[in-house]
Amino acid sequence: FDAGALWVMQAWSMREDIVKAVPKESLLILDLNGLKTAANGGWVYPVIAGNLHNFGGRINMHGVLALLASNQYKKAKARYPNVCGSGLFMEAIEQYPVYYELAF
Repeated sequence: FDAGALWVMQAWSMREDIVKAVPKESLLILDLNGLKTAANGGWVYPVIAGNLHNFGGRINMHGVLALLASNQYKKAKARYPNVCGSGLFMEAIEQYPVYYELAF
């Protein structure tokens, strides 16, 4: 057991009683689809606001490019100061190069 370890938890499977049992400096929440940040913003834990556009490893070309280009991280950060980053959470690879070029 490493007392200094950082716990990482997906937002869509969180339970408030579990989250609040972990010190704020020891937990990072991954908001996989950017929808839980608002629901959990009041908890004031560090959150990565992200996007999961290929749920289940689907390999077709989809994802809302306009939404990605609109800098949702900046909007989330302005509303919730605990948002500390953004990310893409892929369940497959090599399926939509345009999406990843825009994101990164």
